[in-house]
Order: sequence, then structure tokens, then C-alpha cells
Amino acid sequence: MRLHYYLTQKKVLALGGDMWRWYGIKAPIVLANRFAMYAWCLLFRANKKFTLEDRKYAYAVNLQNTTFRIERAVEIPVALQVRLAERGVRPGYLLGVVSRIIQRKNPGAYLESFRRLPAALRRERKLVLAGGARALEDFRPFVGEETLRAVRDDVVIMGRVSDDDLARLYTLAGASLFLSNYEGFGLPVIEALACGTEVIAADIPAIREAASSSTFLFRPDDVEGVARCTEMVLAAPEAERNARRATGAAWVQRFSYAAYAETLSGLLGRIMA
Repeated sequence: MRLHYYLTQKKVLALGGDMWRWYGIKAPIVLANRFAMYAWCLLFRANKKFTLEDRKYAYAVNLQNTTFRIERAVEIPVALQVRLAERGVRPGYLLGVVSRIIQRKNPGAYLESFRRLPAALRRERKLVLAGGARALEDFRPFVGEETLRAVRDDVVIMGRVSDDDLARLYTLAGASLFLSNYEGFGLPVIEALACGTEVIAADIPAIREAASSSTFLFRPDDVEGVARCTEMVLAAPEAERNARRATGAAWVQRFSYAAYAETLSGLLGRIMA
């Protein structure tokens, strides 16, 4: 069923965002469809056909799960260590999770903002990109040739990784970038915060819903601002960074599946009363 797909493929459904801008006249249909999925979710919950907290991908928003966690120390499998070491990547890198290389995901902003960092910082930190890209050339339609040449030696394309490896990549990152032009919900923001990683993200409605007060938000096209913020975050004292991590850790607890179910149950109860 479609609801089962959304629950098991780590989708977090969200009302709001900029649905009207993206869907136009179809927005009411999309909204009704999502509302129906919420209701179906509650039906499953009432019948106890599954426990929401036990879903395979509940780690995305559940701090108690062993995959995504706040601890900064994490065991790294040898295979992942080798992949990172072969590319000269050390802990503290920049991480971008770009599921698909399409305009809506704003892939060029990751390279353009990274290019604006000092060359020495680029060489030291690297930009690790996980998701739909298989090679740097996949970004060519979205950036100029000069940018590709400038960052070629310091961008590491991981492609699609397992969920466990993605959690480890978040945990080892110095900061995570999420710069989409449009999203239905900012799940990578919550994933990064749950791993104790600071986030620099696009200031769009859906991401604002997911972002904590410690998340740095910029217009999706403000690559200069993203670059300056990235440099500031990486150079900040560890005590300051730990305070932001703690703020993010507290924030994401409200996004557990149990919390979502209770909120939706109350909402539907008021509507149907």
C-alpha cells in the first residue's frame, strides 16, 4: 500500500511547505491524498498491525535507535574506512546528501559554495556527496566548467550508500549541507541533527519545519553566505559546537513516529468531533 511505502522508505509526510508553489492547482488533491494517508496510518495504529517505533527506518527520527545516535564515537566498517581513505577523506569533512541530481535538489549550490572556501580548507576538509550522483560530471548541467575544475580534486562522490553507512557518514562529518530549492520535508536535516552533526541548509518552508534553532539557514542561491557560514562553523570552538549539537539533539526528539501519531490522532479527533 502507498502508506506502507511512505513508512518503510523513511518518508516523513508533512503538511505545509510550499505545496501551492510546487503543485499549483493540484495542491488540494495532493493535500487530500496525504490526509488520507495520515488517517490510514492511524487505522493501522488502532489495529496494532505494527508498532511505529519498530519500523526498520524509524532510526531517522528516533534517538533511541542504535543506528542514528548522538554519540560522536562510531565504529566504522573496514570497507567504508578504505573507501574514505582511498579518497583522502578524514573525519570532519563536509557532507552533502543529494538523492537525485535534478534542479529541484539544487545540486550546483553544493559545488559553488564549496568552491568559495579557501583552497587550503577545501583540501583539508573535502566535500563528500552521497546520493544519486555517480561521478562529478553528473553536476555539469548545473555548474560552470570553472567550478568543476576548481573543486575536482576535493569532491568525493560516494554514490548511494546503505542506511547504516549513511548514518556513519553523518556522524563523522564536520557539518552537513542541505541546499534544496524545494522539499516536502527536510528529513536529511533531522538525520544529521540526530547524529550530532551541525547543519547548514536552505531557508525554505519545509526545511524550516525540520530545522532546530541551531541550524543555519540561507537562501538556496546564496552560495557566498553558505561558504562563509561553513568556514565559521568549522573554525568555531568545540564548546560552542557542542552546545549547538545538544540543541539539535533535543529538537529532533519531537519528530519520533510516536509523536507524529499522537499529534495526528489529536488533529483528526478535533476535526471529526
